[in-house]
Amino acid sequence: MAQNRSYDDKIAKSSAAQNAPEEVVVDPELSHQEKAKALAELEQDARRMEESAAEGMGGGEPTADLHAVLEAREALDMTPVAFAYHVVTHDLSERLATGPESERHLVEHALHAIEALNSPAQAAAQAPDIHSAEYQAEVEDEIRRERLDP
Repeated sequence: MAQNRSYDDKIAKSSAAQNAPEEVVVDPELSHQEKAKALAELEQDARRMEESAAEGMGGGEPTADLHAVLEAREALDMTPVAFAYHVVTHDLSERLATGPESERHLVEHALHAIEALNSPAQAAAQAPDIHSAEYQAEVEDEIRRERLDP
């Protein structure tokens, strides 16, 4: 019961205080399932606010930005390394857009370097499951072909 109370408190705090949805993703006190539920609720709130705004109705409690919520939901399923790269590249992109002109050159270089480093990490994160039956069949087929080709 105490765990549900903590979850409920965090969700209420997220909505009321306009916490960035990425804070939900990195919250060590919430399980993966609780994070997914919290982000789904934040997404629903953000969609309702967008619909209300489109219909000319304002007011209500401020909610998280829908784009930020969708990015956080995507980040929730990333590997830790991919998520770290995501956070850093997002921060650098924000600095590039809003930071002082005197830092622009450095930020551009940092962003390009991180993106270049991220490519192998993404490839590793998307590597085939070597334990899957499909992968094993593909390997066996390749071995069979190699034996036939002297």
